[in-house]
Amino acid sequence: MMHDAVRGDAQLAVLGALQNEPARIDEAQKDLREHGQNFEQQLKALRALTPDATTLAALDAVEPKVRVYLDTASRVVAGARSNPAGVQQDLQALQASFLALEDAMEQLSDSITGNYHLQSEAASAAVAQTQWLIAATLLVTGALLAGAAFWLSGQMTRPMRSAVEAADRLAEGDLSRAIEPEGNEETRQLLGAMARMRDSLRDIVQHVKSNADEVANASLQIAQGNQDLSRRTEEQAFGLQQTASTMDQLSSTRPSATTPTTRRRPTSWPAAPPRSPRRAAGWSTRWSRRCAASTAARRRSPTSSA
Repeated sequence: MMHDAVRGDAQLAVLGALQNEPARIDEAQKDLREHGQNFEQQLKALRALTPDATTLAALDAVEPKVRVYLDTASRVVAGARSNPAGVQQDLQALQASFLALEDAMEQLSDSITGNYHLQSEAASAAVAQTQWLIAATLLVTGALLAGAAFWLSGQMTRPMRSAVEAADRLAEGDLSRAIEPEGNEETRQLLGAMARMRDSLRDIVQHVKSNADEVANASLQIAQGNQDLSRRTEEQAFGLQQTASTMDQLSSTRPSATTPTTRRRPTSWPAAPPRSPRRAAGWSTRWSRRCAASTAARRRSPTSSA
């Protein structure tokens, strides 16, 4: 340690005096000056680095003893140069100051060691607290990241799920529910296109339904017209049938011709009219034509003219 070096410088000066070597005394004086300055600078640096009150108190007790010790060593070196015979007393005083300084330095060392242990424990506690804080921060950050990932996943999958549901409704023919575009740009474009397709399909269905209603109304009117036509046809056929029956009765009661040469065979009539209205109408028309031809022939014959 530094105070040992100071004592070694003083002993070197005494040895130079005993051996009558002034150069060794000069060397010891030079080293003592350097060691003394270094000793004082280290004490000042230690005071600047020591915030503990106990250590500062021990340092306050050491500094006066250091000055006494350095002064005693300087007297030993000076006495070795000027009075080698009386240097023994200065050596005894140097040894006494050395022991006193040794005790003070030991107390200072114990104080520094205790302060070091306290600071080490405090640093360990701070490190442990920092580790716990880092772990808690990591856990919170992980939870936040997981929540953010879940939220982002929902933000990304919900519009796609809405698009799938809208496509299923369109496939099932459900055009009643509106489609709202949401999500990112691509999903909004997809849902917007599906909304436009739904509107187009609804317009087409409404147009087809309107045309179907018009066709149904027209078909109903045509059916009613057919029913009216069929009813009128049946009425006309029934009237013609009655007319034919009346003419048949009139023809059967008319007298025949007087001369055998001019007698004509009566026109043969159908035994019974057909049952179908259309066939009855045809039959009545043919029968009327025959009746008219027969009447015209009788009018042209000589017997009928007489």
